[in-house]
Amino acid sequence: MEFKFEKSVFLVESISEDIDDFGTAFVIYKDKKYIYLITCAHVVKKVGGVNNILVANYPICDSMISSNCDVALLMIKNDNNAEFIPLSVEVNANDGAKIKAYGFHLFDRSKKMYAITPTNGNFVNHGFTRRTKKIDKIKILNLDFDDDNRLQAGYSGSPVLIKSNNRVIGVISHLIGKGEKGIAISFETIIDIWSNHLPQIFEDKVIESKENRYTVNASELENTNGIILLTGAGASAALGLKTLRGISYSPLDEESDKIRTIIQSIWNKVESNKRNEASFEDIIGQLKIYSEATELMMRDWVFKNEIGDVSINVKNGRVKRQWDDSIIACYKTVLKNYGPDMIDTNKEGYKETIKFIVELSKRNNNLLHIFTTNYDCLYNVIAENSDKISFLTHIDHNGCFDKEWHYIKKEFYQNINTPRVFVNRLHGCVAWFNDNRNPFGLKQISGVGSKLRIRDSIFLNDMLIKLTHDEKVGANPAFSLAFEEFKEELKRCKLLVVWGYSFRDIEVLRAIQTSIDSRKDEPLCILIIDPYLNIEEAMFNFQQTLADIPAIDFTMNTERVKWERVEGDNLISQVMKEIEGFNL
Repeated sequence: MEFKFEKSVFLVESISEDIDDFGTAFVIYKDKKYIYLITCAHVVKKVGGVNNILVANYPICDSMISSNCDVALLMIKNDNNAEFIPLSVEVNANDGAKIKAYGFHLFDRSKKMYAITPTNGNFVNHGFTRRTKKIDKIKILNLDFDDDNRLQAGYSGSPVLIKSNNRVIGVISHLIGKGEKGIAISFETIIDIWSNHLPQIFEDKVIESKENRYTVNASELENTNGIILLTGAGASAALGLKTLRGISYSPLDEESDKIRTIIQSIWNKVESNKRNEASFEDIIGQLKIYSEATELMMRDWVFKNEIGDVSINVKNGRVKRQWDDSIIACYKTVLKNYGPDMIDTNKEGYKETIKFIVELSKRNNNLLHIFTTNYDCLYNVIAENSDKISFLTHIDHNGCFDKEWHYIKKEFYQNINTPRVFVNRLHGCVAWFNDNRNPFGLKQISGVGSKLRIRDSIFLNDMLIKLTHDEKVGANPAFSLAFEEFKEELKRCKLLVVWGYSFRDIEVLRAIQTSIDSRKDEPLCILIIDPYLNIEEAMFNFQQTLADIPAIDFTMNTERVKWERVEGDNLISQVMKEIEGFNL
């Protein structure tokens, strides 16, 4: 597709006739109110300051000028009369990549006429300037340009684009010599400066390099022993994390008396209805029912006509706000208990978990699929802190979900000696939030491997986790894909290792049952790792959950290992010995 630079790259000039200086800016984002453009801070200064600028013949409505780096963000009014096309961004360009820069230069000085042409060259390598007070270092790009097509005065603020895909990797800031060389500020630095202030712009702009993506080769799967791992709450309990029932007793000290009373009353109700087998997800589920019912009373005139008059507190939205505030309080509790900062990397259970995954991967030709029903951030924390495992997920470096696999840490790309572990989340994550702008309807917020950055607790109501055992998961395409992959892996599965899972989720069990039904004479081998749940109880839970499905055939070869937190390497050896007994 031809790059239409005239809709993305614009002239920066002064309103004053006495100022001849000019530069270049390019569109990085737009919303209903503004068009956002990036240029250099020194361009803004040279044309007379923000109150003296015209960009694309528009005056500036607002701006952000970095005090530590030569970049500026300019905002002009979006009047919907002109077409502005934001550029995509790539932060992982390879040394030697072919590049081009679009910038304005003076065509006719007497008539103040400007021209714009592409300048071709090569991205040589990265460099760094000195440290500053607010950011550790400024990453720059060293550039070479063709002899017959060099940088010129006016190119400051120009986008540096990868020639093959027209994605921005930096902003031209300095011309060296006669324009045969140049320096650009890396877009990584720009994201570091402004992502916390304007996350709606910069958290959504990063396009990762293809080298961080991975395609599973069919021959690799054929060479494995067909082992997959399914983990539940018991696996996270080994790290000291509470179950969903356990967090039901967590204090709500930060909440008002009214919210604490509401949540306690609902807990008493669901606990009674479920005969002391309720969990925290039941509270949230009940609150959502109340919120939706109250919304009907407020908005749906057919419903209102049938039930008659309602109280003033329903009409003015006070009751619904109480339900919604209570839901947010519950999500705060979920986040508090399952966020990445709850994973203690010094705990023996954490170290055991890494050893176990490594050993299991080795038994499977250094490739392992993990399917988890847990909401916590364990695998992201391991990925950030361990160099022993290459973790891949469907979350790209933009935080968006897609069908491709992406390395959490690009350093592991093509490291064939490190086990590749593919993490599939069947029930979502505390770092996942609804985002209708993305095809799969979710966005993973930053900090999932260390500390989550949530700007406003009101967004917690959009947390994307499956809450109840009977809730349909197919409504979200990300969950649907996870279950499709689970079913696909079960087809070639020779051994399903189940760690800390209670066999009570209907969708998961349906997938396992489908795998059992598709086998003729070969039973599905299952190894249960759990300190409390024995084989008889697991099969009872299986039957009870799928009670409405006729003719359940339990053609399974099932064994159990009693996982105790303090057993360490001896336990891992025991698990591996059991795996050998299956004769895969």
